[in-house]
Order: sequence, then structure tokens, then C-alpha cells
Amino acid sequence: ISVDRAASTPTVATFLGFNGTLVFCFVCYALCALLAFPFLGIVAGVLGAVYLGLMLFSFRAKTEAGLMRVYKWFPLINTFCGFVLFWAITLSKFF
Repeated sequence: ISVDRAASTPTVATFLGFNGTLVFCFVCYALCALLAFPFLGIVAGVLGAVYLGLMLFSFRAKTEAGLMRVYKWFPLINTFCGFVLFWAITLSKFF
């Protein structure tokens, strides 16, 4: 956020601030899991819980430096969740 502000780049994070952005992301992840549940079932619930957990860890970070330590896990988590979604959808077509 501080880098965006220093560059005078308007982003959601600069508009909502640190905690506001985390709340916004938490709500978006929760809504995505709820909306996907009728189609993916428990997979949507489990993956949604993973992202909500990451948001809770992000809240505990309290600083941008602490948040960056949590943020480093996002590429790995995104890859894993994409893998699970791919196979959940693919296997649902055959079984």
C-alpha cells in the first residue's frame, strides 16, 4: 500500500487502507466459496476455508512487512487450489 501511495497510484488498497482491504478480500473469498458450493460441493467449502484462513493470518500480521510474509504463500496456495479445482471439475464430468 505504501508503495502505491508513494507512486500516487490509486488502488483498492490505497482507497480502503490496510484493514479495509483485508475485510474486502475476506468477504469476496467467502462469497466465492458460497456461490461455488452448489456446483463444487465440499471442494468449494474446503478451498474457501483455506483462503479465509490466509485472510485471518493476514489480519494478525498488522504491518505491511508482516503481510508480505503471509503474501509469499499465495502463489503456492493458488497453484494448489487451481490443481484441486481442475481435477474436481474434470472428474465430475466422468463420475
